[in-house]
Amino acid sequence: MKWYIFILLFFLSFSLLFSQSVNDLIFYTEVYPPYNYQENGTPTGISVDLLVEMLKLVKSNKDLNDIEVIPWARGYNDIQRKDNICLFAMTRTQKREKLFKWVGPISESNNSMIALKSKKLKISSDADMKKYQIGVINEDVAEQMLKDRGIPEGNLQGSSNPLSIIQKLEAQRIDMWCYDKITAFFLIKSNNFNTSKYEIVYTLSTDELYFAFSKNVPDKVIKELQDAYNKLVKSGKYNKILEKYSK
Repeated sequence: MKWYIFILLFFLSFSLLFSQSVNDLIFYTEVYPPYNYQENGTPTGISVDLLVEMLKLVKSNKDLNDIEVIPWARGYNDIQRKDNICLFAMTRTQKREKLFKWVGPISESNNSMIALKSKKLKISSDADMKKYQIGVINEDVAEQMLKDRGIPEGNLQGSSNPLSIIQKLEAQRIDMWCYDKITAFFLIKSNNFNTSKYEIVYTLSTDELYFAFSKNVPDKVIKELQDAYNKLVKSGKYNKILEKYSK
């Protein structure tokens, strides 16, 4: 009798594992405009709009109200430790490739060193960056890349809040900010600072942004969402969403 119950429970749990659907996913994002951010407390942005349209195509009961905006470090830790998480927009790198499952791409990402023009910084190699204090978002891909390239932790000033990094740049308490260039200039402008005072002094990498998923998410769910994404691209809806945020 005990064996019968054990076998029954085993097949029940096995069945539940492989019956996961899009409706079982938890959606996390961060403030990373124009890809994902908030307006009046509501998530918006390129990747948010894309995801909402994808959810409609797969006839999910999830919608905009199921997207939670949280600090990046929390989301990045959760997606590695917990099941059924979707975190976006995440830069897809070789180091991260096997940690997650992927749907996209959402857009190209250029991780760059942004500095005040008045500082007249000249960066021609990774080694040159060791002379400076660099602002980074905690657990962001830029922080990971800088560490991998041998930049000492003492040169990196981390924060979960981009505004605090911009304020440090303005006060010249740091020399540079390593971040996606489109997002960085968007945030500088939206926080009422003068973008013309800033310049790109070095490009760290050119990659792509994706929707990232916990490893336990079934491949059938990933394929369902990837197919939905592909339909958005083919129909022209993808380009319309990009145009909406480029005005």
